[in-house]
Amino acid sequence: VVLSAGATLNWWDSVSGENGLETLLSQVSFNANSNDEILFLPYLTGERTPHANPKARGVFFGLHTGTTRGDLTRAVLQGVALALRDSLELMTNKNRFFDEAVIVGGGAKSSKWKKLISDTLQVPLKVTGPGEGAPLGASMLAASTSKDNFSDLEEVVNNWVHTLGTTEPDTGKSEYYSDLHKKYKNLYDSIVSEFP
Repeated sequence: VVLSAGATLNWWDSVSGENGLETLLSQVSFNANSNDEILFLPYLTGERTPHANPKARGVFFGLHTGTTRGDLTRAVLQGVALALRDSLELMTNKNRFFDEAVIVGGGAKSSKWKKLISDTLQVPLKVTGPGEGAPLGASMLAASTSKDNFSDLEEVVNNWVHTLGTTEPDTGKSEYYSDLHKKYKNLYDSIVSEFP
């Protein structure tokens, strides 16, 4: 979980000077290359996992005169994906291993972002539905506790949540994203004491 994953993209959409998310995404190169050296920490509202740091803030790092809006958009998307990898890494360090990850909500609508997340995490990314994650989750919890129609949460999930598609990772990019994630973590560690 990233505290402000979708909100980060909405923020970037509102301040970038473009007319909508689709226009922004059309300017992005999704090929792994040196432009990925522009890193973005997506902590616009602090962060819970794995840092538990309400003072963490968003940061662009590695800008140069050739940096384009598309490069910055890619960095924002990649920053969220790398933050998700932080969470996945935290769980695997606790001996909890996963064969796949799940995405719901607005981010699940972009095939390019789903591919970027899957490549970064190096696990298949399953799109589930219907609807937005938080309202659906709250409704499922309420339905599971009422016991009127379902015996438990698992039964609710099995009846309400459906797989809409799966995005497979490019395993040839594993080392690249592992190295990029190390740089991302080093950036956070090197500036954490500077957050207000």
